[in-house]
Amino acid sequence: MSRLGHRNHLWVQLVVAAFCAACSLQVPESVPMPNADGQVSQDGQVDLDGSTPTPVDLGSRADVLDTGRDNPKPDSEIRADARSPVDGMVATDVSGQRDAALDPDASQERDAGGCGDDCPAEICNGLDEDNDGRIDEGELAEAGQVCETDNEGACRPGQSVCLDGRIQCQSNTEALDEVCDDVDNDCDGQTDEHVLNLCGECGAVPPEACNDQDDDCDTVIDEGVRNACNACGELPEEACDGVDNDCNGVVDDHCPCVAGQHEPCGSNTGICERGQRECVAGAWSDCVGQVTGEAETCNALDDDCDGRTDESLTRNCGSNVGACQEGTQTCVQGDWGPCQGQTPPRAEVCNGLDDDCDGEVAGDEMALTRPCGQRVGACELGFQRCQGGQWGACQDDRGPEVEICDALDNDCNGETDEGLTRRCGSNRGECERGQETCDAGQWGACEGGTGPAREICDDRDN
Repeated sequence: MSRLGHRNHLWVQLVVAAFCAACSLQVPESVPMPNADGQVSQDGQVDLDGSTPTPVDLGSRADVLDTGRDNPKPDSEIRADARSPVDGMVATDVSGQRDAALDPDASQERDAGGCGDDCPAEICNGLDEDNDGRIDEGELAEAGQVCETDNEGACRPGQSVCLDGRIQCQSNTEALDEVCDDVDNDCDGQTDEHVLNLCGECGAVPPEACNDQDDDCDTVIDEGVRNACNACGELPEEACDGVDNDCNGVVDDHCPCVAGQHEPCGSNTGICERGQRECVAGAWSDCVGQVTGEAETCNALDDDCDGRTDESLTRNCGSNVGACQEGTQTCVQGDWGPCQGQTPPRAEVCNGLDDDCDGEVAGDEMALTRPCGQRVGACELGFQRCQGGQWGACQDDRGPEVEICDALDNDCNGETDEGLTRRCGSNRGECERGQETCDAGQWGACEGGTGPAREICDDRDN
C-alpha cells in the first residue's frame, strides 16, 4: 500500500471515530495505525516514514470497540463522556488540514492525559485498554489455561494464548513419527498405525512355541518347532523294538543287531572256547557255552587267553622268619626257577637271632653248648651253655691243680711230677735234713742229709 493510501486510511478511521463518539459504540482511546507496509507496530503507533509518532488519542475511554457485544453504558453516558469527535487530536476537522498522527505535540498531549491507576485491565481483544501504547500485553486472565485444540491424538491438549486479538487454544505438542505406545503420536486420528506387529501388539513378533497355538500370528500353528515325529519336545530315542521310534525313516537304526540274529561270541585263544549269543529286542544276549579265561598260572598254558603263556609270572620264595629273607622265583616253561635273592636258614649260633628261621630264639639258644677248659694231664673238659646270645660259665670241667708226686700231670702243663722235691730226714741233734726227689710217682732216697748214728759219749746227740 502506498503512503498516500495509508494517509487516506488514517482519515477514514478519524471520521469513523468522530462518528462513533456520538453514537452507541464505544471508541478506544488509541487506534493502532498501519505503516507503509500495512503493519502495526507492537506499541500500536503508526510508522509511515520510519519514525514512530505518538498514537492518535481518541479519548480517555477504555471501553472496547466491539460491534459484536453490548455496550455496558447507555448512549447518554457515552455521549456525555465524549469530549469531541476527535478529542485529543490537533486536527480541528476531518478534511485533511492536519494529520494529528504525525504531530509530535499530539503524542505529548496523549502521554500527559493517560488514565494512570484508573486504567482497566488489559484483555485479549486487539485493543490497548490500559492506554500504555501496547496491545494485549502482560499476563492476560484468559491466557495460560489448559484447553483442547481441534487436533487429533497427542496434539489435542493445549494452552490458551492471545493471538490476533483473541484467545486461542494452542497445542503443546508437535506431530511426531508414530511409535508403538498406544498414543496417536503423529496426530492423524489413528493410534499405532503401521507400527504394530502381526499380532496387533507392540514389539517383536513372539516366537513360535510348540503348544498347538499360532504364537507368531502368521496363521500357521507350531510351524518349524515340531520334531520329526510331528510332536513337541525332543525326539524319542530308537528303542530297537522293530519300530522307527525317532521317525527318521529307518527302523532300529544304530541298534547293535537285528532280532533273531545269532553269532559266535567269546574267544578261542589259549584255553578259552567260543560260545553263541542271540539278538533279542535289538540287543545281544549273554554269551552261552563259552569257556572263559582265568588268572595265569605256571603250567605252560595260556590261562588268560591273551596269546601268551606263563608271561611275567613270578612268586616269592624262601622265608621272612627270623634272620631269613624271601627271594623270587620266575616261571619258565611251566616250572618255577631257583629262588633268587633269598637269605636261607642256617645253623643256630649264639647271637640272639633266629638263625634257623624256625620262629624260636630262646629255646634254641638253651640247646646250644660248647666244650670249655682243657684236656691235658689230669685236667678234663667241661661245657658252656648259650644264654641271651652270650656263652655262660664253663661247667663240669677239671681244671689245673698243684703238682703232686703221683705220676700225673696235676697242673696240666704237659709234664708229670716235674721239679717235685721234699725235705727228708731229721734235723735234731747231730742230724741234718736231706732231700727226696719224686720220680714216676715215687719219692726217691733221702739225699744230702746226716742221718742218726750210734750214740757215743761226746756230749752230742749222735
